[in-house]
Amino acid sequence: MILFLYKAGRRGILESTNGPDEFFYGATGLARAGLDVATLDSDEIAALAGAADATRPVGAFWRLARRPLAAALPGFPSVIASHVFHPAVRARLAVADTIVATTTGFAYALALLKATGKLRARVVALAMGIFADTQPARQKALFGHLLRQIELIALSPAEAAFLRARLPGHTRISSIPFGVDIGFWTPGAVPSGPGEPYVFAIGNDLQRDWATLIDAWTHDLPKLKIVTGMPLPPLPANVEAIRGNWHKGGLSDESIRELYRGASLVVLPIKSTIQPSGQSACLQAMACARPVVISDFPGLWDVERLRDGETCFLAPSGDAGKLAAAVRGALMDPARTQALGLRARRLVEERFTSTHMARAFAQVLDIPVAA
Repeated sequence: MILFLYKAGRRGILESTNGPDEFFYGATGLARAGLDVATLDSDEIAALAGAADATRPVGAFWRLARRPLAAALPGFPSVIASHVFHPAVRARLAVADTIVATTTGFAYALALLKATGKLRARVVALAMGIFADTQPARQKALFGHLLRQIELIALSPAEAAFLRARLPGHTRISSIPFGVDIGFWTPGAVPSGPGEPYVFAIGNDLQRDWATLIDAWTHDLPKLKIVTGMPLPPLPANVEAIRGNWHKGGLSDESIRELYRGASLVVLPIKSTIQPSGQSACLQAMACARPVVISDFPGLWDVERLRDGETCFLAPSGDAGKLAAAVRGALMDPARTQALGLRARRLVEERFTSTHMARAFAQVLDIPVAA
């Protein structure tokens, strides 16, 4: 049995037939292929451990150790560790052959469980920013030791190469393509008519460079709509902030799809990071056949296929002037830009669907599935 561990909120979406399936990271595709797949989220694990909620530690040791651990090892998930070490949770984990950690917190907590000999199951972690050069030396040494207890799957070849270089001797690092649900993210009518044209931006991760985007958005550019739960700098008159967070609710997936479909252009400003930031939003927009302007950053997940002027528009990270120029260039030639959006949709269909992701995941796990 393959057990996927998620943040809270996934079960209701998993049981719904209306939403997209990409944030289950291949679980739904593996289940459709006939594999035995189960899920647990952080709220369910907290309940099993007897915690009041997913933010409260359980057990005297973890309650006492929480603050010293936070001071000595910033970022160590002591609360999650207190939950997975609980006997009731360990009993649930013990029935799995393979456990897939879809968050960094679960990854480190399960790695510690493995290191202490309290978990026999194979543990595979999705490595989305799981290790950073900016960590203090002591933290890097301990975190690196823990990560060697488990397998790592990056969502881009660039991050996989980064991890291999930073974790010498770790032989179980691979990469798979992230994929989106092309049955949900579909093209709509070409934006036209009396409605005010707008450019759309979305994202909640720390690598979104909202400051550069706002700096780039001069008065001559069309309306910019930004969906985020992150702090934003002061906004000019032609920028509208729409608060939204996938994990905490807010805008529905259907509403986000309509914002993609209605946009003249989607713009994704990304800081210079090795993480494949912006990947889901970019592929969702491309699946909706919308042209995308995205930063050209080290973590860009497919440099061969994400080609400037062919399947997307690229602008250097952190350069407001060149970002604005890329946006203007895309908006000045609607016919060319519309054709690019159609090519982007085809690229997603050929390479970046949730089915592609599930098949690649099965290959890494060495589990045969039907083609």
